[in-house]
Amino acid sequence: MAKTKAKATATANNNRKAIKHWERPSYLDTWGPPKFQNERYLFREPDRKKHYDALVWAGNQIAFLMQAALDVLGEHGIPEEEASEKLRLRLREARREEAEEFVRKNKLKPEDLDARTIATEGILPWEAALGVSGEVMINTPTRYLRRFYGGDPWDQHLSALILDIMGAEGEGMAQGMSGGRLTFRTNRFSCGGDPFDEWVVEPVDEDSVGRARRIPPGRAK
Repeated sequence: MAKTKAKATATANNNRKAIKHWERPSYLDTWGPPKFQNERYLFREPDRKKHYDALVWAGNQIAFLMQAALDVLGEHGIPEEEASEKLRLRLREARREEAEEFVRKNKLKPEDLDARTIATEGILPWEAALGVSGEVMINTPTRYLRRFYGGDPWDQHLSALILDIMGAEGEGMAQGMSGGRLTFRTNRFSCGGDPFDEWVVEPVDEDSVGRARRIPPGRAK
């Protein structure tokens, strides 16, 4: 028994060591440094352009890092479905801990943490880093639904799979802030051929207002 445990520990340590020294994927550097490091750019470009460029750059970095994590896990023999679930778990738990700390630090009462508060305080700042704009469709204490549309630069750097993995962060934030009462869900739809996404903060034990789970490209049968 002791030998088996020692062998498992050694294998886990070797895997961690291998991942720690993995070769950096070249696509992590293809986007280059952010333009806002340049003083001429900061002082001469209009604020609207600087804001847009920053959002696009951040969105690409998030997508590249997610893809790199999937690639590295794949190189170590972990299937994509299992790898994505591992990433979801890590992101969900990390954001849950942050949300619980946010509630403690700000001394928020459970009755003050409804869907509106969780959406505006916990989810919208996170969404802002993705470089998309949207509109609120439902705004009540029990449900907060936001719709946003695809296009440039959205569809260039966020695949459905990566977006779903990132959705675990929203789940962690919503569940951590609400004590498990509310959660975060995403769905992708199409209207007249144009794709759009929705996310919602809603009761965890109720059917979602979303109609169907998103199917990443190439998975439909």
